[in-house]
Amino acid sequence: MSGEYGLKKDRDRKWFTGEFLWSGIDYLGEPTPYDAFPVKASFFGAVDTAGFPKDMYHLFKSQWTEKPMVHLLPMNWTDHRPGEVVDVWAYSNVDTVELFLSGKSLGTRKFDEKKTTDGRTYLETIEATGDDKTVTGGPWPGSYTSPNGSAGKLHLTWKVPFAPGELKAVARRDGRTVATDVLRTAGDPHALRLTSDRKSLGADGRSLCFVTAEVVDARGVVVPGADHSIAFDVDGESLAGVDNGREESAERYQASTRTAFHGKALAIVRSGTEDGSLTLRARSAGLRTADGDRDRPRHDRPKVLTPAADSLPTPDRAHPTTLWRTPVTRAVRTPCPPRWSTATRPPVGPTRSSRRPRPCCPPSTAPARRTGCPSSGAVPAPSTGSRSPSPSTPRTPCPLRWRSPPGTGAAIGPCGEPTSTGPPRPTRRRWSPSTRYAAPGSGSR
Repeated sequence: MSGEYGLKKDRDRKWFTGEFLWSGIDYLGEPTPYDAFPVKASFFGAVDTAGFPKDMYHLFKSQWTEKPMVHLLPMNWTDHRPGEVVDVWAYSNVDTVELFLSGKSLGTRKFDEKKTTDGRTYLETIEATGDDKTVTGGPWPGSYTSPNGSAGKLHLTWKVPFAPGELKAVARRDGRTVATDVLRTAGDPHALRLTSDRKSLGADGRSLCFVTAEVVDARGVVVPGADHSIAFDVDGESLAGVDNGREESAERYQASTRTAFHGKALAIVRSGTEDGSLTLRARSAGLRTADGDRDRPRHDRPKVLTPAADSLPTPDRAHPTTLWRTPVTRAVRTPCPPRWSTATRPPVGPTRSSRRPRPCCPPSTAPARRTGCPSSGAVPAPSTGSRSPSPSTPRTPCPLRWRSPPGTGAAIGPCGEPTSTGPPRPTRRRWSPSTRYAAPGSGSR
């Protein structure tokens, strides 16, 4: 079912208050209608994964918004052969649109104003659409017919022999120009142009700025067929990811380079935690380099909640198994075995420390945050000050947990080691970066 077909059917149902669009944005997974590598996403969205609008986006905009608008498609007035007849469409919420090619009028097209059976007005042409073969009778066989007996399209059309130049649509209401859209023939790729979605962002370690990189010619026209590899470099912040919206691209999202698609690519910049300015540079072989500067506010800075990975302090090199030294209140995982810290979080329901402890800590002395299992068997009390263990109590690898056979009377030590003689047997191996083999003397790996 096409977008126009669905919009018309929903419009004619007076009990409808809105419409849910699946999918509004392309998403990873369910590659449809193509299922061959490297296709990784659906093609149904009105917006691609980079947030760039497709033609369908402007169709829904023409039906769902009141601000005057007009949109021409195809959005590419470059990659055509001279004299080739191109079907040009215009989506608009204005009744009259005139098309010009290099200043010469190609004619005016108009929507008819119609009314639904309950009295709501809408714009539609009087052409047969041929979009519903199940309609075999009535005035418009083969076309969806509204309850008021009318059929038509939600777009205006022209057939235009291609010629390089400027294609311009002018929307008029009561003889006054209220909206325009322009397509221009692009020349050779010349430079990169950066455009951000905001002028400043908070220095909170998590705010994002979306910057569009475009391959343009010497006059600033986007080159729709450009597929240059663009390298991004940022000063003062970190690069959170890149994209270009192409469904059949196998490039990584967390990278510093991206191939342009339809002449565009996207860079996502994450703020740091220091006031100042940032500079994003985009480079591509054979093109002029683009720089974009943005400021971070020097006052009313929000509290740091989740710092960027690049803003975390360096680990304690003297004690590589300690926590990251940072005053930020957040959940932290420690090595061998993993356990979330609850020392700085208010408990919500059962906390981790109240659940069954890990093998390296006996139930009676399990701390809220693990600092290590000393070989002597004594378990240190949980730290109440610094978020990292004291250098005087370094962590030691935890051996495997052992269980003695029934009837042997063997006891289990605080770190899971057998404390009496008897043929122990392993019940489960727990792998960690510091414990890769079985307990010493077991003869197995």
